[in-house]
Formats: sequence, structure tokens, C-alpha cells
Amino acid sequence: MENLCTPKKRKKDFDNNLNTPSPKRSRKELTLKLKYDLITEYEKTPKPTQKDLAIQFGIGKTTVSDILKRSGEYKTIYEDNTTSARKRHDTGSKYGELNDLVFQWFKQARAKNIPLSDPIIQEKALETIFLDHEQRELIVILGLFDLNKLFL
Repeated sequence: MENLCTPKKRKKDFDNNLNTPSPKRSRKELTLKLKYDLITEYEKTPKPTQKDLAIQFGIGKTTVSDILKRSGEYKTIYEDNTTSARKRHDTGSKYGELNDLVFQWFKQARAKNIPLSDPIIQEKALETIFLDHEQRELIVILGLFDLNKLFL
């Protein structure tokens, strides 16, 4: 007699391996040169399919599609003789000078094995904000940070 609680296994369940998860694909970072090579490969006379390019470069079809959508941008950057292999965005910072000063102070404090916490670092940042520009320049030039004020 057949057990009614267990479902019958269908042929397609075994054929498609639905019960086993697909293997995780490792992330592959493409350099600008590889993206440029992919674009030039795509522009050759017998156009390869995006699937062929995905297999050739070891990436997903969606990644190939995304690269081809932005092909003009990648070609311009590459042809303008960008020296770095990776495109980096330097967004800058509204408080870049303050960040630099506090980071220098942080490195000095860590070198002296002074325990630091978020409130202590924030307090130092607030102290630094209220210095005028000349005082900040002097601190940078001389490398002076009053570590004694930490524990007041």
C-alpha cells in the first residue's frame, strides 16, 4: 500500500536538480581594461552573443549586459589614458580637514596605548571644530595634540 503522506517524486524533480541549491558564484571584480576588452570583443564583426562573452570572461550575463550599456563611458575613460586599473570615486568630504586632524590625533593616541571610545573621539572632533584656521595649521605643522585633555 502506498503511503499517502509522502508526495510522489516526479521525473522533472530529478532532471532539474530542484532539491539541490545552485552553487554560489564568487564575486569577480573586473578592471577597466577587462571591461574595455569585453566591449571591443563585442564590437567585432561576427558579434558574439552576450552568453558567449559571459562564458569567455567568467562573469554573469547580466554583468555583460550592464557593461555593454555603459560601454561609451568605459571606452572614454580607458581611452583618456586613466592610469589606475580600478575606477575610484573621490567624493571628498565636507569636513576633510577636520577628519584629517582627528585621524592624526587618533593615530598618536593609539601609538601611546590610550584607550579610545566613540564619545572620546567625538569630543576631540568638537574641540577641533572650535579652533580657528591658524590654530589648525599650527597643530598640523607641529603635530601637537593635547592628549591630557582626554581624561578631564
